[in-house]
Amino acid sequence: MTLIKNYFTRSNVSHEPVIKLYQMVVNASYNTIHNNRGKAIMEVTGFDSVRLPIYQSFTHNGFYNNFAYGLHCEMTTFGTCRWGTRATVVAGSAGQEYVDNVFYNRCVHICIRHRVIIRICVGGGEVRLPNTT
Repeated sequence: MTLIKNYFTRSNVSHEPVIKLYQMVVNASYNTIHNNRGKAIMEVTGFDSVRLPIYQSFTHNGFYNNFAYGLHCEMTTFGTCRWGTRATVVAGSAGQEYVDNVFYNRCVHICIRHRVIIRICVGGGEVRLPNTT
């Protein structure tokens, strides 16, 4: 699936992630995700035991003024969450690549929460994150 030059705004889904991509090979570029509320803003999962020959690519996207309640939080109003981590992006499977994305969310603890090893390119270099399940 290709998501290019889209604008996602004003979603309020306290029981689900705002954008949920499950078992999809995605190329998401030049999108703006603005003023949303959900358990997470974007969750990409589904390829737990599968090795893909290509990366799921997320480049040049902007995440602005979003609020994540937290994956294990049953809260439905603005405030602090007691459990879990409030993450903008939950990378739940291997083979994801995040390049030159902008995260400006004042009320979120973590920008990218990962459950497996993913590859994040930062300023021409590469950062490998360990498994934090």
